[in-house]
Amino acid sequence: MNKIKKIITSVMLVIAMCVLTAQPALAATNNEIWYIDHYGNYKASYTFTDTNLTPYKIMGNTANLVVFGKFKKADTGRSNIKLTVQIRDYPSGRVLDQMVVDNTNYPNTNMFFLATTVTAGQKIQLFFDASSINNPPGFYRKAWVDYDSYLAPL
Repeated sequence: MNKIKKIITSVMLVIAMCVLTAQPALAATNNEIWYIDHYGNYKASYTFTDTNLTPYKIMGNTANLVVFGKFKKADTGRSNIKLTVQIRDYPSGRVLDQMVVDNTNYPNTNMFFLATTVTAGQKIQLFFDASSINNPPGFYRKAWVDYDSYLAPL
C-alpha cells in the first residue's frame, strides 16, 4: 500500500510540474499597417544569425517604400561578411528590390539603401542574410543591423 501511495504521489507531482511550468506560445504579431503620414520612421535594430525574415507589413498607401540602414559583423569569424537585404512581396516571396553589401569596413558599419513602389493593401517583408565573403557555406554568420523604413509619396 505504501508503494502505491508513492507512485500516485510521484505521478501527481509530475503532472503538477508540467501544468505549472507550461508557457503559452507567443506569436509574432508585428503585422503593422504602414502609412505615409506616420510620425517618424519605422525603425528596428537587432543582431541575428544567418537569416532574418520580418513579419509582413501592410502598406497603407500607394507610395515609394524606402529602407535604409547600416550593419556590421557580430561574430568572431575571421573573414568579413556580406549582407543581402531584400524587400519581398508577401505571400509570393517575389523580390521587389535587393542589395548585397560587403562588410569591408569592419569594425565600423557599412550602409545599405533600397526603394520600391508599393500599392495600398500590399503586404511586404524585409529579408536579411548574413554570409561569408568568398568562403564556402557552413559557418553561420551573425550580423547587427540598424535600419529605418518609411513610405514616401510618389
